[in-house]
Amino acid sequence: MAEETPNPFQDATDYNTSTTWLGDQKPVDVDLDGMGDYAKSMKRIHDNLMGELGYVDDLASRPMTAWAGPVLGEADYIRTRMRDNSTEFNEYLKRLRDALLNIGMAAQTIADTYASTDGTSAASINTVRYAFADPGATRPSGLPSYVTGETYADKVRELEEQQAGQAPPAGSPDWGNPERWESVEGSDGTVTQTATTADGHRMVIVTSGAGTGAVTTTTTITAPNGTRISTSSQRTTTASYPYGTITTTTDTRDGQVTGTTTRSAYTGGPGMTETVTTTDARGNETSRTTVSTETHADGSQTITTRNAAGEVIDQVRVGAQTADGPGLEETPRQRALDSIPGMY
Repeated sequence: MAEETPNPFQDATDYNTSTTWLGDQKPVDVDLDGMGDYAKSMKRIHDNLMGELGYVDDLASRPMTAWAGPVLGEADYIRTRMRDNSTEFNEYLKRLRDALLNIGMAAQTIADTYASTDGTSAASINTVRYAFADPGATRPSGLPSYVTGETYADKVRELEEQQAGQAPPAGSPDWGNPERWESVEGSDGTVTQTATTADGHRMVIVTSGAGTGAVTTTTTITAPNGTRISTSSQRTTTASYPYGTITTTTDTRDGQVTGTTTRSAYTGGPGMTETVTTTDARGNETSRTTVSTETHADGSQTITTRNAAGEVIDQVRVGAQTADGPGLEETPRQRALDSIPGMY
């Protein structure tokens, strides 16, 4: 009987799948203060999710770069499916984000309705139904006047009406496969890409400064009649130092700065630390996430993520790299090639 090979990653797997983090959850009191706290918790989870969305961008971009250009049909199928799955996953995350916020707002609506009572009044079924936008519910009498009663569905409908006839956003699949966009490279290295939707909207993306440490990408979208709809740009500068790199991306729309993202990567000692900070149009910090990777003596790693307050919000352990598999010369493919006379 063959001896069973121990799993070198068992310790890391046990740590990463542990549910002990659920033990420090604070129970929610079923009273008005508890409903308010619950609403804040939903908003906090919503904000944490928003801060993590950038980490899934690679799911869409990496397949396109891994199988770039003309490839075998099987490879094209794989990259297309992976990109489609990424799009579907991102849509799920958006719906989850909205659901978290909506649940929190419903809880806050119930708390606001009974804020002027003694705090022990029982919430009526009508109030709960109204908080969750049940069309058959009536507005509770105790709800403050500043709560307009506009629902999430109302906002979605309003947005859809505003966007009717407008051009799709730059990342929309309505622009077609980027591999098939018209692309022209100028003598100065500037690359101009052009895409057109089925209804005649036109998007021109100009990228300049490649290889200079300051790359600018400008996207202009025009209506079918040639009228400019919007112009947005993204300027990314990279500075390298002995201890790491700092990359700053500034976003503008119609000439006005809309926000910046700064990614600082520092190396030193047994690990690396990367901090991503975002600011709004006024330069106020909106989020900050720090990921530290510590490499231990046995080759295993501990990856710790902290928020702007320095609190640990995630920690993952990665087991040490196992020994390499057979070399190229030992593979069945290579042996078959070696058996062909005159191959080399």
